[in-house]
Amino acid sequence: MSLSRVHSSASHVIRVGLGLNNGKMASKGVESVLDEARNSFQEHFKSGPTFAVCAPGRVNLIGEHTDYNDGFVFPMALELVTVIVGRKSDGNVCHVGTCAKGVDEPHMITFPVPTSDSPLTPGNPSWANYVKGVIANFPGQIPAFDAIIATSVPRWRAVELCIS
Repeated sequence: MSLSRVHSSASHVIRVGLGLNNGKMASKGVESVLDEARNSFQEHFKSGPTFAVCAPGRVNLIGEHTDYNDGFVFPMALELVTVIVGRKSDGNVCHVGTCAKGVDEPHMITFPVPTSDSPLTPGNPSWANYVKGVIANFPGQIPAFDAIIATSVPRWRAVELCIS
């Protein structure tokens, strides 16, 4: 797996690739998705983000959910990407929005920073459950934050975000 850091204005973008194009992930479309995320962040939070991360979409060419059953699976990274921009915030509330097309509303959610006494629970909108699931399984305490998610990955069942 290749990991490269790209400096862009006040933010850092981390691109996670899978060794495509001589160790560098193809960046077609990354800048436009990053711009969409930054612009949405600026619109919602009235300032710029302090970080940005990027991960490729993927397809499984053979097999589906067989890799953990000793079967064959052949995932392949795509040039399509998901970008998250954000910043730490004061207080104990997280704000997360999406620019994704075709997802259920609302496109912006808020929830308290989870604690052992008050864990996150799934709910609506369903797109936010992916974010809540990652946070709920994160080892350790997370700070309050503001974030926007943008993607060029279409909502096909055969295409997924791949960050590992």
